[in-house]
Amino acid sequence: MINLYIKSSCQSSRKTVHFFNQNGIEYNVTKLQKDGISKTDLKKILFHTENGISDILTKNCFKDVEHMSTEEFYDFIVDNPTALRTPIILQASKLIVGFNEDEIRTFLPRRIKKIAIKRVLQLCV
Repeated sequence: MINLYIKSSCQSSRKTVHFFNQNGIEYNVTKLQKDGISKTDLKKILFHTENGISDILTKNCFKDVEHMSTEEFYDFIVDNPTALRTPIILQASKLIVGFNEDEIRTFLPRRIKKIAIKRVLQLCV
């Protein structure tokens, strides 16, 4: 199952939700302003990042946390979940932060990808 962490006011989050809905992709959504984020979820997300906190944190909050211990950072994010960049899309070992139309297609089911490939091939004939 895909886990989606969003901010309702974020245009990229809205684009992501629209993409999943349009393509019939099931997902669990966590609205950061309303639901917050747990330390467990935060640890799962960080485990899949390439560059650690810099991959998931908004630029204006990075200075606030760079000298914190790991536990202080977790507590800070649990208390301030809107400090996270959004959307955060996590499925098994796939993680995408932000909306990128090409990258988000990796979440399309194979059946949808096959249909798209067939359409392209038919156009080439």
